[in-house]
Amino acid sequence: MKSKYSRLSDQTLLKTLADLLAQDRGTTVELLACLAEVDSRKLYLPDGYPSMYAYCVHKLHMPEEVPTSASGRPAAPGAFPPSCPPWPTGGCI
Repeated sequence: MKSKYSRLSDQTLLKTLADLLAQDRGTTVELLACLAEVDSRKLYLPDGYPSMYAYCVHKLHMPEEVPTSASGRPAAPGAFPPSCPPWPTGGCI
């Protein structure tokens, strides 16, 4: 079965890809901001989770690798940034 993208011209497919990536980046920024606010309010505690990491993995069913720092350890409280650094293109990652 062909995907809906198989009928697009090369130019349209590349434009669609760029648009989808831009949407994804925007969603990621919003997700991180929301996670940061939940973390700062410690809204995971009333549900019985001892940390934001435990809440992300067990309540939100995020893969264990996602809510961790670059070192591989669970992210520290407040580690979810409310914003992200700009990319040279003017957007966020």
